[in-house]
Parts: sequence; C-alpha cells; structure tokens
Amino acid sequence: MTKEAKAMSDWQKERDEANRIKNENAKALSEEQRRAIEFAWNTIQSTEFSMQEMFDITIEDCRAISKAEWKMRSAFPELCVPKCNCDD
Repeated sequence: MTKEAKAMSDWQKERDEANRIKNENAKALSEEQRRAIEFAWNTIQSTEFSMQEMFDITIEDCRAISKAEWKMRSAFPELCVPKCNCDD
C-alpha cells in the first residue's frame, strides 16, 4: 500500500469511527428531538433550494423557519436560550 493510500485509509477509519459515535449518540435522542431536527433540516434544504432557484424565499419558507425554530426550542430548551450578542 502506498503512503497516500494508507493515509486515506487512516482518514477513512477515523471518519467512520467518528460517524459511528455520532450515530450512537443520535439514538439517545427522544422522538420529539429527532422529529424537530428532521423538520429543521428539511426546512433548511427547502429554503436553500428556493433561494438558489428563485433568488427569493416564499412566505411558506418563512412559516416553516418559524415552525422549525419553535420545534427546536421545544425539543431542546436548554440549547435554545437566546444569547446576547452585545459586547457588555
């Protein structure tokens, strides 16, 4: 095996192990949390598509973003605390 092939193989093993750990941790999420993440992900994809295709977002995109934010806040209350961006 060449140095490059071994380096790629090592990188792939590290990536696969990291993904395995992430997938194991994802199994600990509640059903509500999984649904909130899936909804937010789908909303991001749909809105990005609208921006790329129409160079605009629709009112439906805006409503979905608002709903995704609410679902994430409900499913992850500790993580979705508004933070001050001020310098004081």
